[in-house]
Amino acid sequence: MNAHRESLLSPSGETSPYFVVDNVMTHDSKHVIHPRRLEQEAFMARALKESGKRLFTLQDLTIPGLDEAIPSQDYDYLKLALAWVQKFIMRPHPGLNRPGAVCPAVKMAIDEGLLYFTVAHPEKTDEYRSVADELRQYAKIFHTLQPESGELAGLKAFVILMPECEPAHLTDHKATMKLKTELLHQNLMLGQFFPINDPKEALKSKFFPVQPPFPIYSMRTMLESDWVFLQWENEWRQIYETRFGAFPQP
Repeated sequence: MNAHRESLLSPSGETSPYFVVDNVMTHDSKHVIHPRRLEQEAFMARALKESGKRLFTLQDLTIPGLDEAIPSQDYDYLKLALAWVQKFIMRPHPGLNRPGAVCPAVKMAIDEGLLYFTVAHPEKTDEYRSVADELRQYAKIFHTLQPESGELAGLKAFVILMPECEPAHLTDHKATMKLKTELLHQNLMLGQFFPINDPKEALKSKFFPVQPPFPIYSMRTMLESDWVFLQWENEWRQIYETRFGAFPQP
């Protein structure tokens, strides 16, 4: 059985910790990974080549060798974010007043190989405008990710880490609302999780997420069930109704 190294983690040809064995991506001949792997690798390689953005699936973060293929600090950030997702987002929480995980869709996204982690490096970490520009770049990448339709399209998601940014520089409410509206017009939901989250500002909900170790954004396709997050702004309601029809009654 022939196996060869696939250089996908760096446009300069750094070695990936994966082998290609009989057209299946694998760390070694005994470890066959997700059947969507070839599609994932092609998508991640294209994103890296065209924008310089590195994206990783959960499985990437658990395979030995990744810590040697990317900057060590980024690897540490990714591991912290993964722990936060696994220990909080994927588990029940009494504040929800319902059974099941905080976000039930996360496990399904992982099972389908459609949840991607990335460490963002805005040009100016103390300016929200720079952060917004960075998120817009990820939105462009998101739109190139398959599938674009069907049930699985609703599971596609990015977990975007902003560890170099001070949370206080990301709380420009007017600019945040503007960016969220801009992305909603692209059928994208933008979530934000900050170490300084104020419960009163977390979508006006009585429940707010356990604070992450540093600012984290989530980006995913807007779903019909998202009306609960969009009911507070007239323009958001209009965007929702254009896509899904009449807005549900709270």
